[in-house]
Amino acid sequence: MNNSLKRHSIVLLLLMLCVVIGYWGTLDYPFMFDDKVNIVESQAIKIQGLDRESLQQVIDHGVASRRPVANISFALNYYFHGDNVAGWHCVNIAIHIFAGWLVYGVIFQTLRINARLREDDSDPGASSKAAMLTALAVAAIWIVHPIQTQAVTYIVQRMTSLATMFYLLGLFLYIIGRTRKDWSTGFVCYVVAVVAFVLAVLSKEIAITLPLMIALYEWYFFQNLRRDWAKLGLISLGIAGAVMMIIVFGFMGSDPLRSISGGFAIRDFTMWERVMTEWRVVLFYLSLLALPLPQWQNLDHDVEISRALTDPITTVVALVIVVASLVAAGWMARRHRLLSFCILWYFITLALESTIVNLELVFEHRLYLPSVFVVAGIVYAARRHLKVPTVARCAATAVIVALLCFATINRNSVWSSKLSMWEDCVAKSPNKPRSHNNMGRYLAAEGEVEKGMIHLARALEIDKDYKAAHSNIGILYRQQNNYAKAIEHYLEAIRIDPKFVSAHYNLGISYRKTMRLENAIKHYLIAYDLDPYNVQILNNLAIALDMNGETKRAIEFIDKALRVNSKFEMAVKNKTRFENKLKLPPPAPPRPKQPTATTIFQRAMKEQLAGRHQAAVEGFRNAQALGFENQAELNNNLGMSLLVLKAFRKAEAAFRNAIGFDSQFDQAHNNLGASLGQQGRLEEALPCFVEALRLNPDYEDAQKNVERVNAYLDKQKRKP
Repeated sequence: MNNSLKRHSIVLLLLMLCVVIGYWGTLDYPFMFDDKVNIVESQAIKIQGLDRESLQQVIDHGVASRRPVANISFALNYYFHGDNVAGWHCVNIAIHIFAGWLVYGVIFQTLRINARLREDDSDPGASSKAAMLTALAVAAIWIVHPIQTQAVTYIVQRMTSLATMFYLLGLFLYIIGRTRKDWSTGFVCYVVAVVAFVLAVLSKEIAITLPLMIALYEWYFFQNLRRDWAKLGLISLGIAGAVMMIIVFGFMGSDPLRSISGGFAIRDFTMWERVMTEWRVVLFYLSLLALPLPQWQNLDHDVEISRALTDPITTVVALVIVVASLVAAGWMARRHRLLSFCILWYFITLALESTIVNLELVFEHRLYLPSVFVVAGIVYAARRHLKVPTVARCAATAVIVALLCFATINRNSVWSSKLSMWEDCVAKSPNKPRSHNNMGRYLAAEGEVEKGMIHLARALEIDKDYKAAHSNIGILYRQQNNYAKAIEHYLEAIRIDPKFVSAHYNLGISYRKTMRLENAIKHYLIAYDLDPYNVQILNNLAIALDMNGETKRAIEFIDKALRVNSKFEMAVKNKTRFENKLKLPPPAPPRPKQPTATTIFQRAMKEQLAGRHQAAVEGFRNAQALGFENQAELNNNLGMSLLVLKAFRKAEAAFRNAIGFDSQFDQAHNNLGASLGQQGRLEEALPCFVEALRLNPDYEDAQKNVERVNAYLDKQKRKP
């Protein structure tokens, strides 16, 4: 191994060590925020094998379907690691390390090329050693900067880090290909660079700017900004632009402007307001890079929307600064070529997410790619203009890297739990509905329903049309058996967004619980059309169909659920139950009074829904006397009304009857436990909750009841 290769290897090891120090403590950090939709609840990525059909399922039905490479990486993570979050974090960290190595490689090559063009022995890239130290400083600062935590620790933002990694790989291979004298090596580099570009775009759309940046890089560093190359350069830029437009049309259809503008209907800002706001946002991003203070970093920034050029006045100020920066980049191109390129890099790589596309206004992970040459420009300028000894420069760089690494560890600590994250967001964005919604949902899930409801109500107070808050409030009401209120909020969420899968699914559950089966099936089917690989939707749709007398059709949907996940226990049990039901001899002709029993039961359900539980109890008993067919469901509902009326022993008897009719009835087991708990018989209640959870591992109420009873019993045991 020659000395040059040895030095580069040491640099790569140092960069890897920096990442390990900054991120090793994050391996047990939970899935967060959009991880839930894209990973935790995404059935499409939960593959059981590596066959073509499974991978095609991921490509076709992943949540972000335009990013199949990222989705495939999620699917592979699930296949090998399941829900073990450490495996997911390890992959993100590995991508970050490789991206950091590519930053080093791109900057090293650029410094050497730039120095040859300048013909200046004092340039930071004049010697291989000087270029190596400068590139190391750039890569080390970039790789440990706390602004990168959102792209690394936030698992779903692998989309950003993966796209950036392939983007930098494509640029690096292009540079290597251009600097090689033998045609064959150069050709291989170009071919692989094209492959890297395709992989980058299919990881996240931000990579569409790569052809433009390569054309610009060619003109700046290989054509020496020659005017006689201008015509060819314009052609190259035109080709790059055409490639970008083809990609845009491919992603957004034949009318991309309509696709873009149409999305603003659900926003509280227009396209023009977004563009104006982004002038301020891109400058705010620079402040985060320059001074990454803990109080400035936030997962859910709340930025004031620019309604006009002077509202707020900083809008026009930001516009002047942005325009002045671009003008300065053109003016200084010949004298300060690298700094000029750095400015253009920043604005071009931010362009897709910071202009007209209908996206959220601010997210820190958007700096992952643009920050590469911003850091390079700052380090290069400092290295060139601050005349200090090499030892002093290295020491200063080491101190900066250490401080940034400490800041990264500190910022990562916020990601250690959902509580710390949402507390951080609410504290920094107190007037943003999403922060309160996420905090409310978390608190409610932890059993602090009243506190959770306060935050959810605050979200609606800020924005009455915030669909997620309506949906989450609906879930809380449903868990309290207040189906009327739950249905009211689900319908409001669907009014706001007719394609809100979760609201349709939960509305279906509420309708099924109140025996409005036709309505339940309708909304389950809508949810299924929107998310056809969700096994929970398929399973619940099948249950509703079976309850509605459509058992054969129910089996069709259970089979679809099992094709997605053959190990889904509830679907396996339901399929067995449905098939056994079809094998039974045909029922005797219904007695004349059977329809009356059904009618009486439905009326009793309405009484229960309205909170008139004494009338509901009478109705359920009358339906029981007339031989209502589904005795398990009847006894369970009878028990719930008796529970509300505090007739705990009678409720207990009703729930035991329900279990007698259907031993697999998870809700009846859970309710039996609740009735025993109300009588102070917690040791008897615990096995009921455990059995409910065994029958349905996703039963949140049962899980909470198990945890609460265990905690209480442990506390009692510790008492002297």
